[in-house]
Amino acid sequence: MVTRPDLAKELSRAAHEALGALSGLKSEAESFAKAKLEKLLAEMKLVTQDEFDAVRAMAAKARAE
Repeated sequence: MVTRPDLAKELSRAAHEALGALSGLKSEAESFAKAKLEKLLAEMKLVTQDEFDAVRAMAAKARAE
C-alpha cells in the first residue's frame, strides 16, 4: 500500500519529470521556429540597414544635383 508521504514523493517526482520534458519541448520548438524564420527571411532577399542607408544617401545626392 502507498502511504501519503510516498504518494506525495511520487507526485513530486512525476511533476519534476514532466517539467523537464516540457522544458526540452520548449527549446525544440524555439529552435524549429528560429530555423523556419531564418529560412523565410533569407528567401525574401532583404537588404541590411547599411545597404538601405547607402542607397538612400545616393538617392538624396542624385535629387540634389
